[in-house]
Amino acid sequence: MTQGEMIRKLRIEKGLSQKELGRKCGLADSAIRRYELGGAKPKLETLHRIAAGLEVSYTVLLPQTTSTNGDIHSDSFIQFFVENQFSNDERERILEYANFLKSQRD
Repeated sequence: MTQGEMIRKLRIEKGLSQKELGRKCGLADSAIRRYELGGAKPKLETLHRIAAGLEVSYTVLLPQTTSTNGDIHSDSFIQFFVENQFSNDERERILEYANFLKSQRD
């Protein structure tokens, strides 16, 4: 499920229109619509605001995909590293370590 699909699903479950959710999190309903349709991706700060409007943890809205070897990748997780100016090498090392920790748990 994409991030936009998750936002839409939770909004509908909460009985909110796009306009109502936008009002709750201080965004225009057109922004909510773009996020839901995948025309734009919210920045991490905006994701926090949407999650607060939906009364859920922002982590629920983080899109996660699993690669063919079972490693978990999250677009928003990687976006966090980009926004915080980690280098590509640092991001790769962090993901390798996260996957190592996961393998130790399995």
